[in-house]
Formats: sequence, C-alpha cells, structure tokens
Amino acid sequence: MDTLTEPHRDLIRSCPLFAGVGPAEVGAALDALHARVRRFKRGEIILRAGEAVPSAGLVLEGVVEGSFVSEQFNQVDMERFGAGLLFGEAIACLGGTSPIQLRAAEAGCVLFLDVASLVEQIPSRNGLIGARLLSNLALSLARKDAFLNMKVRILSQRGLRDRILAYLQNLPIGKDGWVTLPLTRTELARYLSVNRSALSRELGRMVDGGIIQMDGKRLRAL
Repeated sequence: MDTLTEPHRDLIRSCPLFAGVGPAEVGAALDALHARVRRFKRGEIILRAGEAVPSAGLVLEGVVEGSFVSEQFNQVDMERFGAGLLFGEAIACLGGTSPIQLRAAEAGCVLFLDVASLVEQIPSRNGLIGARLLSNLALSLARKDAFLNMKVRILSQRGLRDRILAYLQNLPIGKDGWVTLPLTRTELARYLSVNRSALSRELGRMVDGGIIQMDGKRLRAL
C-alpha cells in the first residue's frame, strides 16, 4: 500500500471496521482485504445504479454522495460519506448490484476493500484479526440498517412538515437545546425528496408559526 500517506493510515486505524486491530496488524488486514486506492475528481461517478459492487469503499479524502432518481425524475439523496466513513459493505458481501449511484461530491480518494473475503476466507486464514474485522463489519451493517429504517420512516411521512420534524428528531441536540443541520438547504431538500423552494417556504411557515427557531444552520424546536 505504497500510495497511502500517513494521514490516510491514521484515518484507516480510526475507522470502526479496524477497531481493535493493532497498528502493526493493519497492513496485514489491508493485504488480506486486497485493498486498493483510487482517486476521483469532483462530480466523477464512482458507481452507477445497477452496476456490480465488488468492494466496499472507505473514504480517505473528500465526500461521496449516494443518490437515486425517483419516478418523478427527481434526485433523492440517500447519504453522504465523508472521510473515515465506509459505504457499500452490505451489497459487496452479497455480491449484488448497487441500487443507488455513488458520485464524488468533492475531489478525493477512496480505499476499496474486498469485505466479502471476511466471510469467505479471512477469519480462518488470519485468526484473531479476521474475527475482529468480521465482528466490526457486523456492527457496521447493523448501523446502516438503523439508518435505512430512519430514512424510510422520514420519507413515509405524508406532509413536508412531518418529514422535517421526523428528520430533526434524529439529530443530536446540544446542551443549549439547539441542533445543527449537517446539510445545506439544497442537500436537505434532496434528502427529504422535496423541492428546495418548497422546503424553504415550509421552514419559514414553521418559524412564523412558532414551531421552530432558526439561526443560520442552527435550529431549535419551541
């Protein structure tokens, strides 16, 4: 893995997939996972919907955006993966095709990992390291399942206001009672599968109605 920088290696060691794997063991784990690095330009397609998913991806630099086109031909953003986040592990394990498109929202690079090997070969071949990686992978899949359940619950709300409130309920609340929106207004509109102007109007109505208070990207329920 000569193409990895030291900051990249630090990021890999901090990734939940490698939790409990010692610094001296990370190299062996990467070799067993047939790890490879690929760089992407901003806007470049990493994976198209319907294409096979041979590997999971760990974002080392930049941001990867997952989305699909609805029946109304609107782009629906499913999730954004920043540095240190893993994507595609479930489909890669199943050997399936991608239900969404993955695009580089920012220029960066991705470390691709053959996670299917965790189930097929690594635990028996690499002992405790493989067992630890497999356990970490199971936890990662459980977290992704929880995220998808949340996404389904939000999009199942009939009204835009209900979608907004359902989304806000899942954001961490600061000690002062405020939450910070992690997305821009455009990104949030895509996430909620609505028009940006409609989202802005509804947020304005909620502020005028005394339901929420907004200060830039900070928001508080009243």
